[in-house]
Amino acid sequence: MNALTFAFVGIYSYLQLISCDVIIRRPNESNIKEPCALDDLSCIRNEFKKNGWCSNLSKEQNSRGYLYLNSITSRLPVVNATVTDTQVTIAGLENGIVSAFYINLITDAVVLSVDFSDIHYHETATFYYHREGQEDLIVEIPDTTEYYKSVTTTSTTSGGRKFSPSNTETHARINVKAEYEFPGVEDVTDQDVLAFLAAIKENEFATIQELYVPRAPVLAYYYMQNVICDSSHHPNC
Repeated sequence: MNALTFAFVGIYSYLQLISCDVIIRRPNESNIKEPCALDDLSCIRNEFKKNGWCSNLSKEQNSRGYLYLNSITSRLPVVNATVTDTQVTIAGLENGIVSAFYINLITDAVVLSVDFSDIHYHETATFYYHREGQEDLIVEIPDTTEYYKSVTTTSTTSGGRKFSPSNTETHARINVKAEYEFPGVEDVTDQDVLAFLAAIKENEFATIQELYVPRAPVLAYYYMQNVICDSSHHPNC
């Protein structure tokens, strides 16, 4: 099929474009509801509570401005590795500003985007370098620190207008180059480890984006439940 054709799918929720063997499904955005001004956190909070998007969190989860994780694992295919971060402390999560919030009344999806600034990580990073025809090379780096000046998360529900980890897709964009430190690596002499660390440096931006595949939902859901849903964090709102 050489000509570009159009077809409506379901209840006109997606506009389907077919050209040769490529199918593009663009969400129908002709009926978007923006219930709140983006700087009106009180209104956004009321929308969350009205729609049942807030959950009851434990006191440990509800710590102001920081989050502690026992561990989180990220796949890093660009450098053929996996990293498990343990004893992770994430600080600065209160420094988020809502940059998009709307309901698509046709697709029944909700979109929430948050701009985070000045996020700090502290963890023990254990890298598993997957070598062809050999066992993994394991590199453990205690006291690893990371700093992100600007990160934007975007969360979209898969339908039903309910934010929860099970039905929400979240991704992140790293807006400013990350800063990180691996203490002690300057003393490493193992050539395989040095080559691996060099690969991380060479593919730095892609590696950081891969790190945030599992991290983005954690940041976004924390912000929803602890900043939007918990008015004690913003008593003047």
